[in-house]
Amino acid sequence: MDKSVSVIAPAYNHEKYIESCLWSIAKQNCKEMELIVLDDCSKDRTRVIIEKTIKQKEFCDRFSMGVRFIPHQKNKGAHDTINEGLMMAKGNYLAVINTDDAFGEHHLELLLDACEENGSEFAFGGIRVIDEHDEPVTEGYGKAIMKYQDTARMCPTITMGLTRGNSTISTGNMVFTARLYRKLGGFRNYKYVHDWDFALRSALITEPVFVPEAYYVYRLHGGNTISEIAGRPEDANRMENEEDGPAPNPLIEFLQKVLKGEYTNMRIPSLPVWEYFFQYKKYYSDDIDAKWAWAEAKRLCKSACF
Repeated sequence: MDKSVSVIAPAYNHEKYIESCLWSIAKQNCKEMELIVLDDCSKDRTRVIIEKTIKQKEFCDRFSMGVRFIPHQKNKGAHDTINEGLMMAKGNYLAVINTDDAFGEHHLELLLDACEENGSEFAFGGIRVIDEHDEPVTEGYGKAIMKYQDTARMCPTITMGLTRGNSTISTGNMVFTARLYRKLGGFRNYKYVHDWDFALRSALITEPVFVPEAYYVYRLHGGNTISEIAGRPEDANRMENEEDGPAPNPLIEFLQKVLKGEYTNMRIPSLPVWEYFFQYKKYYSDDIDAKWAWAEAKRLCKSACF
């Protein structure tokens, strides 16, 4: 079993959190691990702290496959930076971490083991939400985030849970194979939902595995994208580059492919099961109307038979 893993750490203006993030990666219990850090032209001391950290022998010795640092001369945006790092990666498995967050203890090891044990190419873990002072957040956004995670437990399959919302919560909470990444053509350039879009497209190919104990430390602060779109759900599907035109709704696109049978994940239920699933309010989110998306997908797939 090749459980080599490459971790991509895209950074932008995270001087307060970057050092603890990098050390949370170094402390993972993985024998074959590579680290690729990209600074997307930060305006604060992020780059200086990265360079200081990766020069430490104790830090570098944790990465048997090496450490690379790529400083950008101009800002490229999240999706381009993530894809740039992933395309350089040498590992059989790939992971991304947002550098204001952190990996919990044994996070990567547990997710890699889960992929191997379940024959899956995509796994994600539980979430612990903290604030900028490392204190737990259990109300407000923190409570809403945990609600999305609960969908993974409530629904008949993890894939069905993803139609209620992004239960992975963050790009940083995913592990996936390099093969899957190449097959999907990488992350698409959504400004806010590139993680949910990637998870939904992955689920068409392989049934995701949810490992609650493999927790990811998700930090809430004023610079989070979740803060940017709060109260403006119409912006959720925006593309990073507005010149790319209107963005497809990731959920409707996913459901259209289900209706057309364009998937290889054999755990995706039959169409009558989906019909049943969307008839009951408890199976769809208050925030993302999956029932409406199902009706819209059916309308767009007029040839589908029920």
